[in-house]
Amino acid sequence: MIANHPVVKRPMWQGARAAFRPPARTPAVFLRHIRMFYEVFCFVQRAGAMELESDVEVPAKSRIFANHPDFLRDHATRDFVCDSLRMLVLGVTSAMNWTG
Repeated sequence: MIANHPVVKRPMWQGARAAFRPPARTPAVFLRHIRMFYEVFCFVQRAGAMELESDVEVPAKSRIFANHPDFLRDHATRDFVCDSLRMLVLGVTSAMNWTG
């Protein structure tokens, strides 16, 4: 380790520190996200997938996502979920494609 260049050492130390930090996403966080998905899917079933378009395009102004501020603050998860739901809104995919 001593013979390595500082460019190599820095990521190694950062990785070692990260291994001992608590995880960013706990089971409680996953449970809150699942509850949010339940609300989203109930809304889609009741109003239709096209009504979800404004919520997916601007999640900060969404009436559904407003109840979940932790979700809105987690940019990586929010972007992934909104991009995935956008495919549903556009009609690129359907529930039948997920049955395998």
